[in-house]
Parts: sequence; structure tokens; C-alpha cells
Amino acid sequence: MIDRFFSLESTGFEFGSLAHIIVLVLTCMIFFFQFHCRRVLLKNDRTWRHIWIGILLVMDGALYVWYLATGAWNPATTLPYNLCSLMLYGTVWMLWRPSKWLAPIIFLLAISGAIQAVLTPELFYGYDHFRFYQFFIAHIGILAANLHLFWTKRVVLQWRAILQAWGVLNVLAASAFLVNVITGGNYFFVSHKPLQGSLLDVLGPYPWYLVSLEGVALLLISFLCILFKLFYRNTVIEISGSTIFTETNNTRQG
Repeated sequence: MIDRFFSLESTGFEFGSLAHIIVLVLTCMIFFFQFHCRRVLLKNDRTWRHIWIGILLVMDGALYVWYLATGAWNPATTLPYNLCSLMLYGTVWMLWRPSKWLAPIIFLLAISGAIQAVLTPELFYGYDHFRFYQFFIAHIGILAANLHLFWTKRVVLQWRAILQAWGVLNVLAASAFLVNVITGGNYFFVSHKPLQGSLLDVLGPYPWYLVSLEGVALLLISFLCILFKLFYRNTVIEISGSTIFTETNNTRQG
């Protein structure tokens, strides 16, 4: 049983399966808890940031231990050069050393990448395998950790963050071409679409879907920025100490 749980053999992942739906429901419950417990998060901010750092690093480390133990490590497929892996490290850094300039960029890219990963995962293992749990805990952790930074005002979105995040994404994607040539991989999916179905399937054939993806990425980043700016303006948040009030001052909105 344990050998099968950690084996390299694929157990198959079914999109929209009961296990997948349960994961999505649990994800929504975590976000609901965060939203309604902002006061608690703020009063215990340091503790929660350390918890998220621990979860993210343990999940990432466990993945590479599994790669090495099963002989699955391959520079073409297992380098931490995909959007979610890079944003995981960026999120850990923002939890440890928040940056007013960098936090909004990482927030927008991390949220957009991890949402797609949770909704349409490129995963080949079912609920009875280690990779299933590692994958979803890591990606939900990326989402939840960034939302924690947002609720505790360590992420303040300004309009310029849209183009900044989009520009960083393009730099990473462009550099992925070189990484793919060297390794024979498909990082950032710039060489071909994922083997398992994803949202990219509706954007046309290769290479035209890359052009469509540029527009979709900009729209998604813009939508997230608008959505969370509205949250910032209209929800009850903490500004200092343990005082909670509705933000009405727009001077910091950009």
C-alpha cells in the first residue's frame, strides 16, 4: 500500500472527479475562513507567515525527494522553472521579507497561475497517490499564502502592477525558450500544449495559442487587480494594531 502511494507508476487523474471536486470545495472553505478571520490573521501575522513558509518549503522539498527516490528527476521536466514553482519561491520570500514593489507582481502572477493549476491540473496521479496531495497542498498553499499577505496589507495593488506583472511574465516565458532548447523540456508551455487537457486547449493550435495566451494573461492579471482593488476598498480590513475599519481613503490605491 505504502509502495503504491509513493510509486512512480501513474494512477491517473480524472478532471472533475469526486476527489477533484472535494479539493475545490476545501479550497473555497480555506479562502472563506481567511476572509472571515482577518482579525485573527492580523493578530497572529508572524505565526501564520511562518506556517505558510513551512508548508510551501516542505511540499516543495518533498517533491524533489520523491523525484530523486523514484529516479524521476529529469532536467526536461522537473526543474523548478514553471510559473507556480517560481511563484512559490517568490511567495516564500515575500512572507519572509515583504517588498512593497515586488509583492503585487508576485501576488498577481501567483494567484493567476495557481488558480489555473487547481482548476485544470497537469497531474497524472489520483487521490490514492502522494503526488495528488503534494500538488494540491502546494498550489492551494500558494493561493492561501498570497491571500494572507493581501488581507494583512502586505500587498497593496496599484494599476501599474498590471503591466509590471505582465512584463515579468513575458520575460520568464521568453527565457523559457532557451531553457527548453537546452533541456528538451516544455517549461511555461511555450514549446507545445500540456499533454493533459488544460485551458490552453481553447486558444488555438501551436504556435498561435501563444499569441492568444498573451491577451488572456493580460486580461486575467487585469481582472485580478481590479477584483482585489475592490476588495481592498470595500472590505473591512486592519490598518494598524487590532483596529478594523472600512478603507475609504483612496490615496494609496494608485
